Amino acid sequence: MRSEMGAPWNAGAGLVPIQLSRRGMPPLELGSPEFRGPWIEVARNPTQASRYSDNPPKPPGNCKGLDNLRLERITEYIRVHLSNQLSLEELASVACLSHFHLCRMFKISTGQTLHQCVTRLRIERSQKLLLQNRLSVAEIAVAVGFGDQSRFTCAFRRFTGLPPAEWRRMIMS
Repeated sequence: MRSEMGAPWNAGAGLVPIQLSRRGMPPLELGSPEFRGPWIEVARNPTQASRYSDNPPKPPGNCKGLDNLRLERITEYIRVHLSNQLSLEELASVACLSHFHLCRMFKISTGQTLHQCVTRLRIERSQKLLLQNRLSVAEIAVAVGFGDQSRFTCAFRRFTGLPPAEWRRMIMS
């Protein structure tokens, strides 16, 4: 039996027809050895289908991420304790999940890792403190939970494109 794309279809073996294309090269011929190579690899390991398909597989339908209550509880905890060192075990206990499940489900829910979220929240708070113009950049770095000014400056530059002192001068002028 053949699908519309001309690829072999064997529902009993669980094979899924995929469009095989290679960048800058002509489409693969049905009986060619180049065609059989990737097809066999995909048949053995379905996760490899994304390598050869224009439509990568979607995550399983039962992975919906964190419920709103847990997500709110975690983000509120992070905001309150932002100036402290936050451990993954701490956040996992707040969410009542293992640290593995927390990381995975947080990423599914928000599209960013816990570390990215914490860093983003620290940068947002530091921007508010920079606008007040009372503290030095080093004091702000410590106040928002960065270990030192150089780590703070690198993270700030990554998020805003400018170092903190230059960002402050630009905004204040």
